Amino acid sequence: MRHVRPFPRWLANAVRLIAVGVSTISIAAGCGPKAGAFYWLFSNPKIDVPAEFTLTQGPILILVDVTDSESGGPEGTAGDLITQALIEKFGEHEINQRIIPREKMIELRRVETDYESLAADRMGKKLGAEQVLFIKVEYARARIAAEGIDEIISGASCKADVRVVNAKAATRNEVRLWPTGRPGTTGHIIETDLLVHQARAASTPEDRARLLADQLADQVAKLFYDHKIAAHDDSPES
Repeated sequence: MRHVRPFPRWLANAVRLIAVGVSTISIAAGCGPKAGAFYWLFSNPKIDVPAEFTLTQGPILILVDVTDSESGGPEGTAGDLITQALIEKFGEHEINQRIIPREKMIELRRVETDYESLAADRMGKKLGAEQVLFIKVEYARARIAAEGIDEIISGASCKADVRVVNAKAATRNEVRLWPTGRPGTTGHIIETDLLVHQARAASTPEDRARLLADQLADQVAKLFYDHKIAAHDDSPES
């Protein structure tokens, strides 16, 4: 897993201080809007982050396996929410718009007697996919502490193991496309949780599952398209 090294915080702060100084001088000299633009540009440096992997533009299956019931919602809800959020992100950022419809998976489940034991690559092949975006998600209870209140909220945190699988693999060694490694080894790990105000505002398990689905989908999608992050922060931008 690649980590993007942010600018040193001291350097980012120095850039902002210089920008403030130049802007102040410019404003005093009557440069107004130009000074504001200068400050905005140099106080908010960005780093380009390339995609970790380029997905096919052909048919792709998004397969979400929720391995823990801690999401708290009805069975299947969390997986469906994550899948739908990913479909929207893939369309928004033009990652792939040929996603295998959920109805085809339902039909395969109906006719395939060993559906539950199908490996991701075999399922993708049966559904006509070139690749499978396979995501194993584990929900957990999160300890939310703020303003003197300490509480444990079910389904307020989750961890995802993200892998891209070759649905047309001829041998076992060709199955894993990204991250590289033998089948069965850990993929790219993403962890996300709700902020204190989000966890408290989400009064039902379904609400929490929906918020986490949106956050997780955003982080997963960013693995597959170029984006930017603030130089003095680890928070990615669209």
